[in-house]
Formats: sequence, C-alpha cells, structure tokens
Amino acid sequence: CIGGDAQAVPRHGHSLFNDARDSCACRRHGAFVLADNTDAPSTEDLQKAFPNLFKYQRSRFEIKIKHVDFIDTAKLLSLPSADGQTFFFCKKYLRYLRDESLYAHVPPPQPLKVSGFTAAEEQQMENHKFKLYNGEVRGGVYGFKISEWLKARLRAVWNCYIKDYFGDKMPHYHMQSQQKIFKKLSALAGESTVFVQFDFASYYDQFRLEGIIPSYFCFKGRKGETFSLTRLPMGFSLACAMAQFATWQVLNFDKESTPFTCIDNVAFAGTLAQVHHDVTLFLKRCVAVNATLNDFTTETIADYLRAPKDEQLRTVLSWHKNEFTFLGVAYNWMERTKSLSEKTTDKLEATRRCLQAIDGEITPRQLATIIGLLRYASVVTETHSFSRYDLMSWTRRLGSFLQEDLARWDNQVLHFPPEYKIELLAWFDEVKLAKATPIAYTLPSVQPTTIITDASGIGWGAVMVQNGRITQAEGRWDTEIQSSVAAEPKGVFEAAKALLKTKPKDILVLTDHQPLVFSANSQAPRSFHYNELFKNLAAEFPETKFWFQFLPGNVNVADALSRGQGGQCDERRAREFAGTGWLTALSFYTQGRLCPKCQTPTLPWQY
Repeated sequence: CIGGDAQAVPRHGHSLFNDARDSCACRRHGAFVLADNTDAPSTEDLQKAFPNLFKYQRSRFEIKIKHVDFIDTAKLLSLPSADGQTFFFCKKYLRYLRDESLYAHVPPPQPLKVSGFTAAEEQQMENHKFKLYNGEVRGGVYGFKISEWLKARLRAVWNCYIKDYFGDKMPHYHMQSQQKIFKKLSALAGESTVFVQFDFASYYDQFRLEGIIPSYFCFKGRKGETFSLTRLPMGFSLACAMAQFATWQVLNFDKESTPFTCIDNVAFAGTLAQVHHDVTLFLKRCVAVNATLNDFTTETIADYLRAPKDEQLRTVLSWHKNEFTFLGVAYNWMERTKSLSEKTTDKLEATRRCLQAIDGEITPRQLATIIGLLRYASVVTETHSFSRYDLMSWTRRLGSFLQEDLARWDNQVLHFPPEYKIELLAWFDEVKLAKATPIAYTLPSVQPTTIITDASGIGWGAVMVQNGRITQAEGRWDTEIQSSVAAEPKGVFEAAKALLKTKPKDILVLTDHQPLVFSANSQAPRSFHYNELFKNLAAEFPETKFWFQFLPGNVNVADALSRGQGGQCDERRAREFAGTGWLTALSFYTQGRLCPKCQTPTLPWQY
C-alpha cells in the first residue's frame, strides 16, 4: 500500500495488480498488492529490486501483532488542561468510541464478507484485534493484509464500510503543515537547541471500542464465525481526528519548549532546560493515562521519573541527535538543511515501480496516493509543481465527478493517458535527485527591489522601486486581451523582463489582481495563465525569489501606464507602497494567515 509503509515489487513477472475490475479490497483502497497476496517475493527478487531495503534474510513475512494496553480515556479527560478548546474537541470526538447515538444515521449493514486472513492469522489476532460476536450486526469491515517491506512484515488493514457516512463529521482543525514545521525548526536550529521526539506504539490499537460500538465493525471468519473489532481501526474516517485530539490533550499543559505533533508523533525543541521540563510532564501524563510509547518501556519511563534532575538532564541530552528524521524528512541540525529521509526515498522508489506496472487504467484513489506522495516530496525538496500543470489540471477535473459518489474513489477505473504516466515517472526522478535544501528560506532583512504592475485589455504598465530610485515602463499587446486572468500575469512577466537589468535575489511584486497573489502563495496554481507566469519566471530568473502581495486597484500607480495614458507616476506614493508592501510581506510570510473559520494560523507556499 503506497499510502503507508507497505511497498510492492514485481514477482516472477506477474502484474502488481489483480484484474482491473475485480473486487479486491486492496485495489479498492489504493493498495498495490501482489496478485497472490499470501506470498512474499523471493529473496533474490527483493535484493534485485531494492538493494537498499535488503536488511533481512527472510523470504516470507508474518503478521506482527504488537500487544498494547488501552488508553484510559476517562483519566485522559481528567488531566489538568491549559487549553479549554483542546479539551472540548478531545471530549467530543472520543464519544465515538462509546456513544451509540452518534451512529444513528448509519444505514442497515450489507452482508458481511469473509476476511482476507488465513485461519491461523485470525487465531493470532483474536482477543487483541477482535473477538467473537453473537449480537446484532450494525456494520461491516473487510480485513486484508499488505506487505511492509521496510519492516519485513505483513500488516492487517481494515476497510470500514460505514466510513463514508461520517464525511461531514470531520472536525475543522489544522495539523502543522510541513512549511510551518520548517519555519519553526529553522528558527530553533543551533548548537544550544535540543530536539527530542517520541511516538506512540500501535496508536489506534490503544483506543477501545466500547459498549455496542463494536457491532458496527463486524466480519466473517474463515470458519463462518462472526467477529467484531475491539480496537479503533485506521480505516474509520474519524480515527485520525480522535487520535490527534488525544495527543493534543496529553500535551495540554503550559509548555516551555516548541512542540511538534502529527497524530502519533510528538517532538520538543528548545534549550535543554525547556525540553527537560516538557518531556518530564509529557511522560508523567503518558503514565497517568496508560499510553504506550515505542522504545520506552514502563520501567524505562519510571526510572527516568524517579531519577534526580541532573540525571534526567543528562538522559534528555542523550536522546538528542544533531541529525534526525521527523515525519519523513531528514534534518541536519548543524548545517540547517533538510532532505528526504532514507525511508521516504525508498517509498518513492517502490511507488515508482508500482506506477511502471500500470497499463492504461488506474483508480482515483491510487492516482491520489501517487500524487500525494509526490506533492509531499516536492514540498521537502522545493521542486516546483507548476511544471506539472497539465497533469494536475487533469486530476482536478475529476473532483466534482468523485464528489457526486464517494464510492467512485474505489470502484471507478479511469483511463490513464500514457503522457501523464511519463510525466509522473519524470516527477519521481526529479524529487529523488534533489539535493539538500535549507530548512526554511531566510527572509531578507532589507526591502528588496519592488515592481508595481498593472495590465489592461490594451497593454501593461509597471513602476520599479530600487534603492529609492523610480523606473517606469509600459507596453502594448499585439491584439486586445479581454480577460484579466490572461492579461495580468503576462504583464508581470513583461514588466520583469523590461525593468530588471540584473537578476537580484529577491523581488517583491505588487499587483491589484488578487487571484494571482493567491495562486503565487499556493502550491498548485489553478489557472493556465498563472502557471505559465511562474514557469517563465523560474526559467528567466532561476536564482530569484519572487514575493507577491496585493495592492488595491484604486491606488495602483501603474494603472495609467497600462491604459496608455502615459505621464509620470506618483513617485512618493510608489515608494510608500513599496515600503508598506514589504512590511506586509514580512508579516504575511513569517506569521502566516489565519483560517477564517477557526483562526488557526496557516502558512502559504513560498514561490
């Protein structure tokens, strides 16, 4: 499954996929699986396909079950809470573990399916993942397994058929974007900064389904028995929200360091004293709610908490590494650089091999999984998605079609144009070859060269402010351009070519065309004309960073120039707008914007 840790490789020349229209749950879920999923490839095949992954001597994998205890959700909600909103949402979404009234809108279940596990595997998982069930069945799941080559094991996956009925129940919250993480880490990186991270073990398995709720997650065993899940399945739409809010509630105390979280991953960055304070409180709260952490046994945590402060400080410092991996990104603390982690690179290689096996047809979920991985890698490596505009535009046109019927994500087979397959393969190669980049781009401390632009149906006009000096330029179109969506980006590029005799490191562009500003600060411009502008700027000025800000049209000093009215612009106002525009850009890119619904900061993409 290329959406998670699992990978797939060719075996004896077989296709990686079952028939395009069969009912394999793995295929419906975007998992790329072997046609005979019960066997692993031979050691020779694995070694040839993935020499970097060949870290084991076994040619057959087994399902690995990590036995973890349940989190005590009552104690979780009784922890002292510094933030009332976090507590409110945690309490709200943990109700889905026990409150039957929240499932009232779920329709009667379809006939249960037999699991994709062997009888021996069912026996191995019984009493940990599920139990025999004799009551009324209210909903079904289908269990299947996928191979995790990176961990040399099989993983149990659950497709929950009721998941689509909870699409409108998802909470409105923002997890920290990679850009936000980069900015925070860049500000913190240094010799005196300590970075310590933890992750919860089999996190979803730590949440118990209580009361009547297991009846919504039933399946047929190999021998005909009815089983029901006892633990929160990853394939349930609300699982991510429940787990994330539970993590935030564990961290719901007054912190001294800077925290980073993503569902089961938690990290702290700051001075040794700050990180020690927060790590100690975090571990105490984990013990209080019976949460299980990877690589930290109950005894290890107890020993740490009993130790005197100076010994705790030495222990925390021993957990810090100057080169570390967090959420698929490898960081070099001393050089302040980032790159794709080895594990992420291996996933890209394995996914590329899966893509090569596709022959003309693909499901929307498979396509979304591939593009999602590439978009993630592009953010880390700072490779531009605008060079893939036609491909991205084709995928966006699927949006309304898929929203009409969510089942189409899994059961609709799309014709996959060969030119887009070639483009995706090239995208894989581009991100894999990318070099390490700065953790975050450093904003210049002084105001850069500023270009104020405007365009009309007959031409363009621009005013450049450079070191206090004013230069203006204008031009006319060969034929009238009716649309501002076409005229404005073309005017920006013509202005940059005409006015920039050198190629400075930073350029601030002020324009009264708001959609262009929005596209410049997003990861995937949705207009062909905007996309052409960004592509042309990158080709003409490869070493220059362009910053875009909005300037209201009624004060745009380039307006008369674009309309052929000539004359000298108001130089005082031009200098004033250049200065205030840069101050706005500094605030915008360092502090970020606020989500209009929840006032949570969200950061734009830096073009």
